[in-house]
Amino acid sequence: MGNNKLPYLFYDNYRTDNYESLMDYFISWTLKCTEKKYENVNNKVNKYAKIILSKILFDDENYLNDIEVLSVKCGKYCHINNGHIDLWTEFEINGQKKYVIIFENKATTPIRDGQLEKYQEFIDNFYKGKNYIIKYILLRGSDDLLSDDYLKCKNTKFIPICIKDIMKILKKYEKTGNELFDEFWFNWFLDIETYNSMYNGINGINDIFGLS
Repeated sequence: MGNNKLPYLFYDNYRTDNYESLMDYFISWTLKCTEKKYENVNNKVNKYAKIILSKILFDDENYLNDIEVLSVKCGKYCHINNGHIDLWTEFEINGQKKYVIIFENKATTPIRDGQLEKYQEFIDNFYKGKNYIIKYILLRGSDDLLSDDYLKCKNTKFIPICIKDIMKILKKYEKTGNELFDEFWFNWFLDIETYNSMYNGINGINDIFGLS
């Protein structure tokens, strides 16, 4: 009996959490889809992308419903003073000020001491005197935040968010029909029963290829 759908993008034959670079690309692409000029290319993608941006930027999924996103600029892996910013974004929203969102995207790896402070200091100095509102996001690509995420963010402006909580917002909507968007935002996190049945006790590359 044949399959009725293609394989999952985020799941190989053994468990791995090494997908931070994919997060950078998908988040960047999603945010670029919020621009008004893409409204008639795929209305659902544009609408859902605005819901995601609205939740991240204003903590209100409906805030941008009737507001146009005029322009989006995104830069991935931006090198700064002995480090890099995973995703640096700028937004121009109709009738409002300009916004910046700085993302530190993590799967399951912990935040290094001083890492967030260094990025914040650089960005605060870069935009000093400029008419931008800046938001800092620690985005976890895992089921839950790590135990020390709030502690590492405590003395910074970074807000820890679990990407799964954003995905839950979209569950009440039907899929867009765009395979890239749907694979990331609808298909990434499987229910635990499906997830466990895929691996059936296989935990590493040794179990797949017989490496010693």
